Amino acid sequence: MAIKFLDNLNLSTIANASVDTDKFLVSDSGVIKYRTGSQVRSDIGAGTGNGTVTSTNGSSSRLAVFSTASNINGPSSLLFVSDKNLVIDAASAKLSISDTDEEISEPKIEFFQSGSLSSQIVINKQANVSILTKDGFGNQKFRLNIEGSNGSLSLNSYTASAIATGVTAINPNQNFYPVGTASDTTTDLAVDQDGNVVRTTQEATWKLTRAQVDALTTSSTGTTLLSAPGAANKFTIIEKVTFLIQFAYNGNQMAGNQQYEILQDGNVADQIAILNGNRVNDIAYRGGSTNTSGIYEHDTGYATLNRTYKPNTATTIRRLNTSALNTAITTMSIKMRYRVYDIATF
Repeated sequence: MAIKFLDNLNLSTIANASVDTDKFLVSDSGVIKYRTGSQVRSDIGAGTGNGTVTSTNGSSSRLAVFSTASNINGPSSLLFVSDKNLVIDAASAKLSISDTDEEISEPKIEFFQSGSLSSQIVINKQANVSILTKDGFGNQKFRLNIEGSNGSLSLNSYTASAIATGVTAINPNQNFYPVGTASDTTTDLAVDQDGNVVRTTQEATWKLTRAQVDALTTSSTGTTLLSAPGAANKFTIIEKVTFLIQFAYNGNQMAGNQQYEILQDGNVADQIAILNGNRVNDIAYRGGSTNTSGIYEHDTGYATLNRTYKPNTATTIRRLNTSALNTAITTMSIKMRYRVYDIATF
C-alpha cells in the first residue's frame, strides 16, 4: 500500500545507520526510490578506484610525485618556490626531456627572461646551445652559440673591423677591452689536444712610485717580482716586458748609464729585459712638455733576443747603480707576459 503526501515531508529525526546499507534515497518524479553506492558513483561519473591516496614527505613548496600507483611522495629535491620558480636541489640533479617524435616537431628547451633587455638560452633538436640577448636598440642578438653537430664555439659579439682595401686607415679600437682601474692584466686561453680550454701566456703588473724605484737594490740577486714556480720540473719563461712611465714634465734628465734590469738567474750578463736612463729621458724629457706618459717595450732576450732558462727560478728586478730616477717621473709600471712550462706536459 502506498502513502501519498500532498505537501512536503518533514522528518524531525533520522537515525544513523550503523552499517553500510548501500542504499541512497532518490526522487523519481516524486516517487521515493533508492540507488546503490556503485549506481550513485556511475550516476555522477566518479572513478572506479577505491578513492584512497596516501602521501609521504609532504611539506610546503614540495611538488607531489606518485611513487607508486596509490602513493604520493613529496621529494625534498623538487620544489616550487614562490612564483614560477622551479628548483631541483640534489647532489646529482638532472633535467631530462625525451622527444619521441623529433621528425614531427622541433623540440627545444628555452629559458626566457622578459623585459626591455630580455635574454634567452635555447637548446634545440640539433643540440645547438645558444644564448641571446637584446642590444640597445631592442634587437635580439646571438651572443654565444655551440654548434651541436661539430662542437664549434662562436662568440658572436667579439667581432672586429680589421680588414681594409688599399691604404685605408683602420680604427685600432674594437670592442670588449678591459674596463676599470688595473683591469688590463690578462691571460691567454688556448685549446689543448683534448679540446680543453687552458691557460697559457699570462700577465702580471707592478706599479712603483719614484721613491720605490730609487730604493731598488743594486745587488745582482735583485728583488723578486715573480716567485719561483715551486718545482724542479717547472720553468717561468718571460715573453715580453712593458714599462709604462707616467710623469709631470719639469725639464729634468737622469743619468743615461742607469738601467733597470729584469733578471731570473742572478747572472747580470744575461738580463731578460732592460730599461735604461736614455729611454726614460726619451719619454719624460725629449718627448716634450705636452705628454704625461710613455711606454717602452722590450721583447725578451737582451741584444740577441734569446737566452737560456733554469728551472724553478724566481724573476727579479734590480737597478744598475744608485743614480736617481728622473724627478719628473711619478710612477713606473711594469707589465710582464710570461708562460709557465712543465716538463710533464711540455
